[in-house]
Amino acid sequence: MIHQYPLLILVRKHIALILILTFAAFLLSSNINKPFIGHHDWNGAWYSNQARNFIKYGYLKTKFGAVMNNDIVSAQDFRFFTHYPPLLPIFISLSFKIFGISESAARVIPLIFTLGTILLMYIISLKFFNRRIAILSSLLTTIFPITIYFGKMPVQEVIVIAPILLSVLRYFIFFEKPSRKNLLILFLSLTFSHLINWPGYYVTPLFFIHFLIFSKTSHKFTQATSFILFSVLMFFFHLSHTFLLTGELFGGGILDVALYRLNLKESLVDFTLQNFLTLQARWLAVYFTTSALFFSLVTVIWIFLKIKSKAISKKIQLLILLGVFGFTHNAVFRNMAFIHDYMIIYLLPFVAISSSFGFFLLLDKLKIYSAKPILMLASLFLILVTVERHKFTLALLSSARASDIYVLSKYINNNTESGEKTLILSNIIKEHFEVFVYFYADRQIDFETPQSNVELSKILSLYKYKLIVADPARDTPSVVNYLKENRTETSVDKFLIYKNVQ
Repeated sequence: MIHQYPLLILVRKHIALILILTFAAFLLSSNINKPFIGHHDWNGAWYSNQARNFIKYGYLKTKFGAVMNNDIVSAQDFRFFTHYPPLLPIFISLSFKIFGISESAARVIPLIFTLGTILLMYIISLKFFNRRIAILSSLLTTIFPITIYFGKMPVQEVIVIAPILLSVLRYFIFFEKPSRKNLLILFLSLTFSHLINWPGYYVTPLFFIHFLIFSKTSHKFTQATSFILFSVLMFFFHLSHTFLLTGELFGGGILDVALYRLNLKESLVDFTLQNFLTLQARWLAVYFTTSALFFSLVTVIWIFLKIKSKAISKKIQLLILLGVFGFTHNAVFRNMAFIHDYMIIYLLPFVAISSSFGFFLLLDKLKIYSAKPILMLASLFLILVTVERHKFTLALLSSARASDIYVLSKYINNNTESGEKTLILSNIIKEHFEVFVYFYADRQIDFETPQSNVELSKILSLYKYKLIVADPARDTPSVVNYLKENRTETSVDKFLIYKNVQ
């Protein structure tokens, strides 16, 4: 009877995948409504502000460029964020149109893409290995600390993984059958990844090298070169869009930012090669667990032995490609990887698949073939991964570094109108928290740190501020006392707010 219902057959065949995706959706939806106040949550505030500007001004008026301004400004005053392609804030803006402007609406986008990553991990593992590795690798992807916390963070690194995996899958399909149709589908998936984040560009050189080495077609150099030319064309498209937005090919400081992130223009304090490698190793252990890394190491050893014997199968080719891709971004943009721990996420596909393969490889070496002990050992492996960094993961989920700034910013928004200015007497807040203030206050904000009453008087004589914000813990006592003399004072969290400035 069931054979009359193809959908039921499909569900029954992939019930494990459906359960994994359901579990992942449940896990990722935890704290989805939480304000952007936690570890690296400035990303959510930053890109949600750009998405909100698409709602405010429209896609045509912004020329599909990510506008950084807060409050309401004229088009000639737009400041564009050109350091990344604009697809992430565009996606978030579409979610805002559907669900309204909120943290959960912003987080829905990376959540969907993370589920796509898990799905593609399953499909790729099934294609190159087998069903048990597909199940284990997708489960590991779901429970890794880096997925649980960052899997719903609105940031390019999270959402670009799925399109890259799709491109890898489509590349190997083209490699096996190099038809025009398969090449077109590959280019479409590459377009998707290239419009999200720069690591989308990293896979085309890998495809080029792989195709030259392993392809048996007669025109392999021409076909391999098309991958590189595609990325060149996409980069030209990005520069053309930047020129349209700013009037300069490298407008918006994109070149300076690239040199800085490459560690060519300026090195960070404490940056040394040893410190960099030590930090990367720690983040690997923290976000992927030592349990998983142990089995990944088993696979790496197996790969080297196979290469030595010149038995380089497609599964080895896949693992090498994913491994090289995973290390590329952090190796190239060292300054960026030294600051942002979540950059280690590019190794997610390699670690998940290689640790799954290494686990079953070791079981085969130990001659453990029965289903029951395999299931018990696999469950134990998953439990070890889950509990090893459980406290750390909970700490990430409950992190609230910017909670006081959130309260302050919401107060500013609720007690001022568009066009009214607020003065915050702290350059420290500007340095560390201005992204949160701009998103949640959505008003014109000035930051100054006057050292005397005279300095403050000069500032107040230049502009009319609706609110002045002081932080008694940081600001000069004489400045705070000066404000108290003639203005109404309100306490908001640890801050003092002074109203009705003339």
